[in-house]
Amino acid sequence: MSARKIEEQQTSQAKRVLLTFTGFHDPFANTAVAGNEQEGPVLGLLRLREFHEVVLISTPNTLRQTSQTAEAIAKRHPDLVVEQRHFPL
Repeated sequence: MSARKIEEQQTSQAKRVLLTFTGFHDPFANTAVAGNEQEGPVLGLLRLREFHEVVLISTPNTLRQTSQTAEAIAKRHPDLVVEQRHFPL
């Protein structure tokens, strides 16, 4: 078996964890059109890539965004494990 094939097989079996800070554009960002929202970076990435678990990291100024992002993920991806971690920087 080639080295590339072994690497592909190991990658497909690895647990994919998204470890990310939430920001002020999470879970949704306002657009130029009044009342219209666009998915934020975390939700956008989850739409494009498959993960087994998401760890959302908050700071004192992003507690609300982290909680709202976790709720939005649970609605869109009910089988995805979501953990929230707070760092009081």
